Amino acid sequence: MSNANASPRHLVLNHARRLIAAKQQSESSATGIISEGYQFPALDPGQVQIYSFFEPRLQAGVYTILATQDISATVNPPTDPIPQIQNTQTFEVVSPCYHIPSNAICSTFPPQGYGAEVETLPHVVLKDPHLPWERAASAKNSSEKNRVPWLALLLFTDDELRLDPSDLAGGSGSIFDGITTTPGVKLPLKQSPTLSVSLPLPAMGTIEKNSVTTPINPKDTNTEDQTKAMDVIFLKPALFNELFREYDKTGTATETEKQTTCDVSRYKYLSHVRLINTEGMAEASSQGESSGLYSIVVCHRTGPLTNTQPVPVYAHLVSIEGVEAIPYPVADSSSSRFVALASLYSWSYSCLPADSFNLYTAMRHLGDTMQMLRAPDNLLASMEVLTAPAAASSVAARLRDGYTLCRYRVQTGEVTTAIMRGALSPTVVPRKGLIDITYSAAWQLGKTLALADQAFCGALSRLRSTVEKIALDKAKADELIKYKAYLTREKAIEALLPLIEGLNNLSQPPAKSADPRGPLNMVDRFKSTSPKTDAIDLSFNNPSIRRGFMKHAGSLVAKLAGSSSDIDSQVYNELNTAYSTDWAVVLSWVLDRMFLSNIPAQYLIADPSYLPPESFRFFHIDANWIDALIDGALSTGNQLNEDEDVIRIYIKTAINSYITDDIKDLGRPPQIPSFGFFMRSDIVSQFPDLKVTAKFENSDDNRVNILRHENINNGVMLCLFDRSPVDDSRGCLKSLKFTQPPHQQSFASSTTLGETSIMISYRKMYSEYEADEPLGELQSPAIWHNPPSPGDPPNPVFVWGQSGEIRTLIPRSLAQSVYDALVAKMKSQDGTELFTETKPTSAMMGVHLNSSTYILNVGYGVVAATPYDTKGDASTTIQDRTLMTFMPPTSESAKDPPKESNPAANPKSNTQVVPTPTPENRGAVRNKSMPPPPNFHPLIPLKQKDQKSLNDSIDNFQPMPPADAGQTISQPPSYLFDVYTVTDLTTKKDKIKAGDLISTVPMNTGLYHDLVFRVTLATKNLHADYRIKEFRVIIQQGDVSDSAKGTYLTKDYKGPGPVMLNNLRFNVLAEYTTQGDMVLRVVPRSMDPTGVPFGNVANATFILGLVNVNSYDTDKTCVVSFRINVWSSEGDTWYGTNLPVAMNSAPPATVKSK
Repeated sequence: MSNANASPRHLVLNHARRLIAAKQQSESSATGIISEGYQFPALDPGQVQIYSFFEPRLQAGVYTILATQDISATVNPPTDPIPQIQNTQTFEVVSPCYHIPSNAICSTFPPQGYGAEVETLPHVVLKDPHLPWERAASAKNSSEKNRVPWLALLLFTDDELRLDPSDLAGGSGSIFDGITTTPGVKLPLKQSPTLSVSLPLPAMGTIEKNSVTTPINPKDTNTEDQTKAMDVIFLKPALFNELFREYDKTGTATETEKQTTCDVSRYKYLSHVRLINTEGMAEASSQGESSGLYSIVVCHRTGPLTNTQPVPVYAHLVSIEGVEAIPYPVADSSSSRFVALASLYSWSYSCLPADSFNLYTAMRHLGDTMQMLRAPDNLLASMEVLTAPAAASSVAARLRDGYTLCRYRVQTGEVTTAIMRGALSPTVVPRKGLIDITYSAAWQLGKTLALADQAFCGALSRLRSTVEKIALDKAKADELIKYKAYLTREKAIEALLPLIEGLNNLSQPPAKSADPRGPLNMVDRFKSTSPKTDAIDLSFNNPSIRRGFMKHAGSLVAKLAGSSSDIDSQVYNELNTAYSTDWAVVLSWVLDRMFLSNIPAQYLIADPSYLPPESFRFFHIDANWIDALIDGALSTGNQLNEDEDVIRIYIKTAINSYITDDIKDLGRPPQIPSFGFFMRSDIVSQFPDLKVTAKFENSDDNRVNILRHENINNGVMLCLFDRSPVDDSRGCLKSLKFTQPPHQQSFASSTTLGETSIMISYRKMYSEYEADEPLGELQSPAIWHNPPSPGDPPNPVFVWGQSGEIRTLIPRSLAQSVYDALVAKMKSQDGTELFTETKPTSAMMGVHLNSSTYILNVGYGVVAATPYDTKGDASTTIQDRTLMTFMPPTSESAKDPPKESNPAANPKSNTQVVPTPTPENRGAVRNKSMPPPPNFHPLIPLKQKDQKSLNDSIDNFQPMPPADAGQTISQPPSYLFDVYTVTDLTTKKDKIKAGDLISTVPMNTGLYHDLVFRVTLATKNLHADYRIKEFRVIIQQGDVSDSAKGTYLTKDYKGPGPVMLNNLRFNVLAEYTTQGDMVLRVVPRSMDPTGVPFGNVANATFILGLVNVNSYDTDKTCVVSFRINVWSSEGDTWYGTNLPVAMNSAPPATVKSK
C-alpha cells in the first residue's frame, strides 16, 4: 500500500513545486539526493545507478577519541618545553543487532504467500541504504570495492527448520532444558509460521549449554535487545557448514583441514545499493522525492529442484555478525546438535514446479483483458442474441454505459430494482444538469463524508460563519446608509461640532436662547426634536438586505479564497500562502475528492464483475457525479437560508477560479483528473512499485503525466490522468508502458535450472552507459552439468549436493566468471574498454543476477479504439471539470415586491408588534400572526362510501386478538394502543415501564396539548398471510355542556393536523363525519390494494398537535376507538378495541389498558 500520510495529489503538487524551484534557480544547480555528506547525481526517468555498498561513517562499536594540544610561545619562550596535553573520550555507536526497525523493509520478492519459479532468488529491499553495513561482519574487510554485510538472506524448506516436539517441550536432554529459569519463557515453546522461535537474549546463554552453537552474545550490552524477544532459527550443522564454506575464485572449496573458521566472504557479492528515479512508481514516489536510495540483499540459494507440486519455503534475513569466529566445521554430534542464528525478518512463499505462472504470461493476459470499466464485453455480446431483443438491447445499453442493477427502496417502503453507477463511467457523460438516483446517491455520500470529517466540517462552518456575519453586517450598513440612519466614523465626528454648540445653548438663560422654537426649558432637554420614523427592516427577509448580502458575500469569499503572499495571483493555489487557513482546508478536501480520495469502493466500482481478478479497466471520471458529491459536502453548515444557499454558490465559484486560473510561474491552470484505469493483478502485489510511463501527444509541456498513482488495495492499482485518448484539445493520451521498477526487479540464479544442469546467460554491462550503446547478451550461455561433463566451463558456479540438498550459487566463482567475460568482450570497435572495473563487485553481480525485465506496451490503437465505443448515452464531448453553479436572482432580475404586500420592507410603514399571547388568547393570536404550518391540512368530510366503511369499522368489528406469548401463527397480528401527551412521556419517562399504557390526558391546564397515539405491534409470531390495509382512530367531539350524552375529548379540533412520528411508510389523514366525529386514518403509502406486510409495521405511532382538551369540573373518562383493517386470503376483517382515556385535573397517572 502507498504511504498513508501522502496526499493523493502529491505527484501534482511536487511536480509543480519542482518546476517553480527550477525556474528560480539555474538548471546547473539541480542536484540529486545527499546522504552521509555524499551528493548523488540526479537521474533521468527510467535510469538506475548501482553501488557495491554504502558504508556509514561509523559502524556500530566502541570508539575512542584522542585529542592532543601543543602549546608554543614565539615571544619569550620558556626554557623547559611545554608538555603536550592529551585527553581521551570513549563513546559507543549503538545499533540493534538482533532486531531491525519495523518500517525498514520496503518490499520482498516473492511476496508473502505468492509463488515463484525454482530459478528465483528471493531478495529483500531495505529503505535504509546503510543498514546492511551498519555493523561489521568480518574483520577481513579491506579497501577493495566490496564490503561484507552483517545481513544475509537465507532460504530453507520445512524439514530444515522444524524442531522436534520433544525439543520444544523443554524436557531433559532437549536444547531448551532449563530455559524456564529465564524470565518471560514458558514451555512448551512454539514455532512461528516461518518456523522461528521467539526467545529473550538472556536465554541464549542457557541454550549454548545444551548442544547449540551460536554467534549470538547473551551478554550483549544493548539494552533494547536485552528487553525484547528475538526470533531465532535452528540449523543443522551440515547445512550451516555448507552456507559458510570457503570457495576460491575458481569455484574450488577449501579443504576442511585448512579452513579453521567459518567464511562469510561470499555474502559481499549479495548486497548492493540502488539509486533510482521514482517517477511513475506508486510507493517510492509517495515519499515526495524524485530519487530513491535503497539497499538490496539477495539470497544465493534456490528452492527444491525436484518438486512437482508447489512447496512452501521460508526466507530469513539473518545476522551473520560473529559467525566468522565460529570454528569450522561445526561437528554434527550430541554436543552440537544445532546452530542458532538471529532472524531479523522472515516470510514464506511457494516454490513452483516448471511451467508454472510467470510474469511474462501474466502481462500478456492483462493485455488481452483490457476494456472499459463496465460489465464484461462477452456478457454484453451474449445479451444481444436473447429471445427478447428489445428488452435485452435496452438493458445492454445501460450496462454498456457502466450502470448496474441495485436494490432500491422507494418512498412508499416497497423494495424494487434500480439502475445506478458510481463516479467512474466507461463513456464521456454530457453535462446536462439533470439528476437521477446516481447523482442523488453521490450528493448524499458527499454530505456523509463531510459530516464524518471533523476538520473539514469545522473549517467549512467557520468559513460560512465569517462570511455570513461580515456580509450581513455590511448589507445592513448599506441599508441604513440608504435611509441616512447610519454614520461612518468621519461623519460621526463631524456631527459632534453642532452637538457641543447645542449643549452650550442649554446652559444659557431662556431669554438669550437663539433657538427658533423659542425659549428652552431644562425640563424638556431629553425630548427628541427629530421627526418620528418607523424602524427599518434589517431582517434577511428584506430583498434589499438579501441583495446586499449576495454582493458582499461574493467579494468576501473571493478574498478568503485568495493568497496573502502573492499579490498578482488572486487565488490560493496550494503553492502560495493562503489568506484563510479554513479555506485551505476546504479547498484541499474538495480537491482530494476530485482525485477520488477516500471515496468508498462501491461508489467507484459499481459491480464486482466490472473489475475481476487479472484484469485491466479504463474509465472516465463523471464530472456530474463529482459535482453532486462536492455540492452535498458544501451543503453542510448552512444556517442562514434553506432555499438559496448563496455562500455555497460563491464557494463553488471560488473553486472554479482555482480550476481555471493559470498558476504563476507555470503558465497553466492546475491539473484535474478526468480519465484513468484500474489494474487488478498479482503483478501489482509482487511489484508494488510497478513503473507506469504515460506518453501524450504534447509531451513537451510542463504538466505531470500521471496525476495519481496509488495501490489502493492489495493487488489493485489506480492511475489518474487529466487527458484521455480522445482529448485532442489538450494532447491526447497515446500510449502506456508498464515495467518492473529498478529496485524491485526479481533475481534469478540462472536462465534454466534443473537437477542435472544449470544454464547461465551473460549480458552486456557498461561502467558508464550512454543512451545509444547496445544492450543484450554478451556471449552464448554457459551450461554446467551435475555431475560435471567434459565440455563444461572450467570453473563451477553452482553446488547441487549429493541429493539436491545444498542448491547454492558459488558467488565468488560466478562473479569471477562474469568479470572475465566482460573484460574480454566489452570493447568498442576501436578497442576502447567499455567495462573498466578492476575486480568483480557486488554492483556487477546485482546487474548479472537480475531477471529479464518485461515491458507491457499499451499502444494508441489499443487505448483509443474499443474502450471508446459510443453506444447508449455516451458522448464524445470532453467534460468541463468546473463545478456547476446556479445563481439565485440578482439585483438586476429580482425586484422588491409591492409595498402593500410586504409592509416590513418599507421603513416608513406602521409595523405592528404582536404582543406575547396569554393562555386565553393564544389560539386567536396564533391564527392572526402566523401562517398555518407546512403540514397543515383542514379536516375534510368523509365521502358517502367512506361513511359506510366508517360505520362498518365502528360497529362491525372483531375484538383485538390477544397478545399472548402462546399465540398461534394462524391468528392475525395484535397491536397495543394508548394515548398520552408529550409532556407525560418526557416528565415521567423513568416511571413508565415497558408494558405500561398511559392512556391519560390532563385537563384544566389552560394549554393546548400535543397528543401521542401510540400504535405498537404486540405479536412476536410471524404472520406471513396477513397484511395491514389501514389503522383508524375515532374521536367523538362535543361540548362540555353535552355531558348528558357522553364525555368528549375535545369540542372542535382546529390544530395543524396529525403527523407520523417514525414510520414514514404511512400517511396519517384527519377527516370528520357528518356527526362531527374526527377520524384519524393511518394508510400505507404503497399502492398495493392488499396493503403492506405487517412485519413492516412494528410501529405506527403518530401525534396530533395542539388539541384543546375539554375541561370538566370533575375527572372523566372518554372513549377513543381504535380499529385495524387486516387483509388475508379470506378477505378483509376489521379488528379493534375501545380505549378508555382518563381525563384528570391532577397530574396524570399511569393506567393499565383493558
